[in-house]
Amino acid sequence: MLKHIYIGLFLTFNVSCIFAQTIDRQVVGSSGTQLSSGSTTVEFTIGEAVTETVSSVGHSASQGFHQGTINVTSIEEDISFGEVSVFPNPAVEAVQVKYQGSTGQWQLYTIDGKLVSSGRLQKGLNSIDLNRLAQATYILNLFNQKDIRSTYRVQKIL
Repeated sequence: MLKHIYIGLFLTFNVSCIFAQTIDRQVVGSSGTQLSSGSTTVEFTIGEAVTETVSSVGHSASQGFHQGTINVTSIEEDISFGEVSVFPNPAVEAVQVKYQGSTGQWQLYTIDGKLVSSGRLQKGLNSIDLNRLAQATYILNLFNQKDIRSTYRVQKIL
């Protein structure tokens, strides 16, 4: 019986010691700061030894000890845009966008991010005029009513 009491006291003492431990967050980095704008906060360090980069389509996040809080979130979301065809590519005069979803918008950007034209995206066949544009590669962003984006690279030739 005395043996069971000693085992019980030993386990109780060890369990209370386990819950009493804390680990402070510490980082070894050469520099860093915190930037805030509205509801968005970005904290970073330069020269941090332990980091990880997580990527998804069009998005990436680097993480490490510099994170203020750890939030577990899902990166899976319904990103269905509907059936879309962009043709011909490369194009000479116009690009046709065959879209089967509800109304939306299209925006055409230069490769360095300057908006060159935009318009309304209708269900069916949409024509985007490229006649006044220089021969180059452009980025075509399509947005549906739920602000879900689909991006295409369009090449203007001749």
